[in-house]
Formats: sequence, structure tokens, C-alpha cells
Amino acid sequence: MASGITAALRTAQSGLLANQGALNAIANNIANVNSPGYSRKTVKLEQRVVSGVGSGVQLSELTRNIDEGLLKSLRLELSALNTLSAKESYYDRMQELFGSPGDNTSISHIVQEFTATLETLAVTPEKSLEQGDVVRWGKEMTLKLQSMSDTIQDLRLQADKAIAEDVATINKLSTDMGNFNDLIVRNSVTKRDVTDLMDQRDQALDKMVEIIDVRYFYRNDGDVVVFTSSGRTLVDNIPATLTHTPASSMTPTTTHAEGDLNGLYVGTAIAGNDITNDLRGGRLQGLVQLRDSVLPNLQSQLDEFAAEIQAALDR
Repeated sequence: MASGITAALRTAQSGLLANQGALNAIANNIANVNSPGYSRKTVKLEQRVVSGVGSGVQLSELTRNIDEGLLKSLRLELSALNTLSAKESYYDRMQELFGSPGDNTSISHIVQEFTATLETLAVTPEKSLEQGDVVRWGKEMTLKLQSMSDTIQDLRLQADKAIAEDVATINKLSTDMGNFNDLIVRNSVTKRDVTDLMDQRDQALDKMVEIIDVRYFYRNDGDVVVFTSSGRTLVDNIPATLTHTPASSMTPTTTHAEGDLNGLYVGTAIAGNDITNDLRGGRLQGLVQLRDSVLPNLQSQLDEFAAEIQAALDR
């Protein structure tokens, strides 16, 4: 009789403890409804059986209410978005270089004034005032073109330094995710709740996809392995280290292709580990495109324009 009462009390106790756990999960869900990176937790209950006899109820596990497929798609789009976002401020600076056609300091206005003074001088070549205007506007145009060229190289240098800063951030995120992997595996073995650790690891992953294109998969023990779309491992049992030494100065002839700029290396700094040309998304791709393609192309167009002016004056 006593054992029957004890069993009944333990069965009732299991119900109270299970519901307490469920209430705690609900309370956390409500409290963190606006917390960035928090995922709603779902409680699973299961029957408790001892020696083949039902002995109440127990919490099975807490699960995160997320759509992993949707998250992967979202992260791919986030990576592509940040490629474009990285360029936005640089494009604004480039627009400032040229200015609006109506601005007195715009290259368009200066060239128009220079052309107008040449036309006036052609009609009255003997007048010193017209000669002085041609010289003055010619100097203005030369200084403007030089200033534009200097600004383009300064923007390239800024992009290169931003690449180094993002590399340092990736290394920190890789280390953090490796630590979360260890904690998740260790706590999973002892049947402790790891859903909050998974949320924090996901936040680190979200920050990483903003910087660089990544793919990832989960192992059965809860580990996540992260690698670039070109196949370079960033997070595994031992997180990889990325390196990039920024340039101290930049000139129109400074290029990555010629070896004047340091590469973006995964592991040892050798040519085979340089992923600069393998980037497929994220802020890093946008910065590399600016440094190695967009801004050098603008410089080339500026040089071509200056050469055409010189050729026209030589005729």
C-alpha cells in the first residue's frame, strides 16, 4: 500500500515538474519575444516508464521553432545584399568626385569653361585676357583631375583597410563559433538544454554571412562546420585563421594581380591559399570588387579622358 502511494506521489510530482519546465519555457519565450537572435522554444513531453510500468511524464527536450531551409535561403540573400551595401558609400563618394553638372566645382562645369575660353581665344588670339582665362581654366581642370585621381586611390586604400578589419572580425567569429560547438557537444552529452547556445551560435553565423559567402552543415553531435562557397573551411574542430595585411599606400599601378597587394589567405600565406578571387558574396566581395575592379576602371577612364584632352590640344 505504501509503495502504491509513493508511486502515485512520484507520478504526480513528475507532472508538476514537467509543467514547471513547460511554464519556464513559455515565460522565456514571452520575455525574449523582442530579443535579437532568440528563437521560440517548444517543449516536448513524453511518457516516463520504469520497469515497463508507466510512472508519469517527463520533459523530452526543448526544440527551437525554426525553419532551417528558410534560414539558409535568407543567409544567401543577406550575403548578396551586403556585397551591394559595401559599395554604397563608395559610390556616393565617387558621385561627389564628379559633382552635379550645375556645380561650379564639378568636372563638367570646369571642362565647359575651359572649352568656352578656348573658343573665345580662337576668335581673338591676340588678347591677353582671353589667354589668361585659358591658362587659368586649364590649371583648374588639371588640379581637378589630379584631385579626382588622388581621391580614387584613397578610396582603394580605405577599401583595402576595411578588408583587413573584416578579416579580423571573421577570425573572432570563427573562434566564437568553435567555442559554441564545444559547449553544445559537451552539454548535449549530459542531456542539458543547448537551445540558447545554438541561438548564440546562429547569431555569430549571421554576422559571418554578412562578411563572406559561406555554406554550412550540422553533424549528428550538434557541431556546425562552416566553409566558403569555394570550399575553404572556416569553422571545424580547429577554426581556420584568415590573414590580410593592408597596404600602407596606393597608386594607380598598385594591383593585386601583379602582387602589389597582399592576398586574403586561409591558413598559411601562400598563393594556393589566397581566396581573394574566389569570393562569391558578402561585404568582402564588394570591397574587393571596389579595390580591384570598380575604382581602377574609373581611374582608367579618367586617364583616358586626360589623354584625349592632351591629344586634342597637341593638334
